[in-house]
Amino acid sequence: MWKTIVRHQVIGALVCLAFVALLVGVFSAELPLQSPLGTLARVLEGLAPQIFVCAGLLGLLLAALGARLWAGMVLVLVVLTGGAFALGHRERSLPLAAEQTALRLVFFNIETQEPSPRKPARPGEEARAQRIADALLAAGPDIAVLAESPMLLPALPRLEAAYPHRVGCTPRCEILVLSRLPLSDVTVKSLGRMWQDRFMRIGVALADGRQMTLIAAHMSKPWFSGTIEREYEGLEDELNKVSGPLVVVGDFNAPPWSRPVKDLIDLTGIRAARWPMATWPVPAGAAGVPIDNIFVRGGARLTALAPFGADLGSNHRGLVVGIALPVP
Repeated sequence: MWKTIVRHQVIGALVCLAFVALLVGVFSAELPLQSPLGTLARVLEGLAPQIFVCAGLLGLLLAALGARLWAGMVLVLVVLTGGAFALGHRERSLPLAAEQTALRLVFFNIETQEPSPRKPARPGEEARAQRIADALLAAGPDIAVLAESPMLLPALPRLEAAYPHRVGCTPRCEILVLSRLPLSDVTVKSLGRMWQDRFMRIGVALADGRQMTLIAAHMSKPWFSGTIEREYEGLEDELNKVSGPLVVVGDFNAPPWSRPVKDLIDLTGIRAARWPMATWPVPAGAAGVPIDNIFVRGGARLTALAPFGADLGSNHRGLVVGIALPVP
């Protein structure tokens, strides 16, 4: 008798967990930040795919315990809600294009720890700077966009020998852009009050005359109420000023299916990668969250997307991206 009672209790607990997981997966991205659960929603929405997978596993566990009716209900709901989630992302994304790559770009959040009495500088930072430079030179992109980059200063002379065009670190090193291609019409500004110079808009010219606009941004955590709203409003305004091929790259601290990024996509017409690259945390690998992202618009397309720098001491993986541009 007691085994039956325990079995029913376990089944009840699993059913409750499965429904809670589905509710979180469905509604977290719909709650505004100013709602009572808004901060928690911004934290959980990035884990929506993992949450749907967990709900599916709970459904399979219910089936193994013989609760087939409950298992069926859970699995049907997982298919319906997960399918709706996937369709929403599909509408806001593009698959990799089978077009000729015009240029290659690397984005990497170096994750510099600023020295302070509470957080002294990490030992070996200069050696780490040289390792990052080695990795960038080996990858050989046409453009490197680097966030939190002040610790890279010791390696800049080596990098500038290969990348003669530079924006950033004059003097603030929030975002550093190194390029083999000529850069023009540079704008560096702050999107909000919390961080300085975390936005760049740059014109890029290819040797064959094709041009594009590159925008690099480093956004605050999506639960920083009073800050993140201002930043996204500023970024939306900047994106809507641009005509022609556009590439947007940066650390958004949120995946493409999060509410602030979804709203940005809908308001500006940019498109995410169909299969975004998980970048955080590094130990999670492909099971992590894609908080570092690249978006395209105006005929620019992604042709390749791969991870970069998992062994370079950051808590982020970077991105190596192939970009195709339309023929004028």
